[in-house]
Amino acid sequence: MNTPAERSRPEAGSRTAALRAGLAVVRGERLLRRQVLAGAGFNLGSGAVDALFVLYATRELALPAWQLGTVYAAFSVATVLGVLLAGRFAATIGLAPATRICAVVAALAIFLVPAASLGFGFPALLSYQFLFGLSATVWAISMTTTQQLITPPELQGRVAGVLQAALIGTVPIGALGGGALASWLGSIPVLTGGATVALLAAACLWLPNRTPGMRHGAGIRQGPLQNGP
Repeated sequence: MNTPAERSRPEAGSRTAALRAGLAVVRGERLLRRQVLAGAGFNLGSGAVDALFVLYATRELALPAWQLGTVYAAFSVATVLGVLLAGRFAATIGLAPATRICAVVAALAIFLVPAASLGFGFPALLSYQFLFGLSATVWAISMTTTQQLITPPELQGRVAGVLQAALIGTVPIGALGGGALASWLGSIPVLTGGATVALLAAACLWLPNRTPGMRHGAGIRQGPLQNGP
């Protein structure tokens, strides 16, 4: 029996059908739908945290410029490590477990931001940037690989566009909401709330499937990473 992705292939020359088919792939594949919802919710919460991060670090934690620069440098180093390790990690434990684990680790790392107010500002934010950069990078690579494995070749660009629009579109919403709420409630409640939203969104990836896995989904859950870095 054809999967939703296979049934969604557009006829040649029909751009409207191709765009609709890209949306149909996301709607028809449970794994993609769940990843889009998790990623969008995660970006909503982390966007609120990012909007407050610099002011929080400099005004409330009084980090000097060299410490703030070191914190951001840790993120850059972590992302490079994430790119280098993503393929090996997914090949060892499986693509879907790597996605689920890294999503939760990235969300838990955000709680280090409000925790920095307890008196460990620099080491807490340094740990946050490193853990977040590493786990979020591996999560992003694993999610992209999942999309590539599920999506027919002729729809790769359109499906990727749909996913990116859904994921990136929530970042400014979270930033605007976080800034507005922080002026009313203060930074710590908003930072904690943003981390909680991100964790709840990441936890969606751990929800059990209602029905046995589809052909594509089952292969992804059990098999190693095939085309990662």
